[in-house]
Amino acid sequence: MNIYLRALTIIATIAAIAGAGAFISTKRATGAAEAQSSVVIAFVDSEEILEAFPQAVRVNMELSELRKKSEESLREQITAKFGTGDIAALPASSQIEVQQMVEKADEDYQKEMERLRQQKWTPVVDAVNSVIQQVGVEFKAQVVLEREVVLHGGIDLTDEVIKKLPK
Repeated sequence: MNIYLRALTIIATIAAIAGAGAFISTKRATGAAEAQSSVVIAFVDSEEILEAFPQAVRVNMELSELRKKSEESLREQITAKFGTGDIAALPASSQIEVQQMVEKADEDYQKEMERLRQQKWTPVVDAVNSVIQQVGVEFKAQVVLEREVVLHGGIDLTDEVIKKLPK
């Protein structure tokens, strides 16, 4: 799973747990039995959802292509400048120059990736989160967690979310 989506999921999970804690604490003040019967916890498998969402698959392919193109371009620049792609065979001063080229290419790649994430990945995440929220409300879930943080219990909403994703 994309590392940024995983971080977003973890942050959302922590926020959901904190919110559920506040909800449960409020309910406990009026009666513990009522709190246990009124809290519905659900979960989703974000990785499975994204693999089933054509828009997410397309964006991931575009991001992978960007990486390949960036690496290919760097190899071509190194070969054009030094006449070889075998960096170990170059003198130390040339290896330092290659390292600087790599750092510059990586910096450019990171900037482009961030731009594309904002432009293309954010709408995907927003669409998925919107459907998760919608399905959660339909199932009267006060909390929807990521599957990997659930040890036992809860309602799995993954298939329902996948069914409602935009085609």
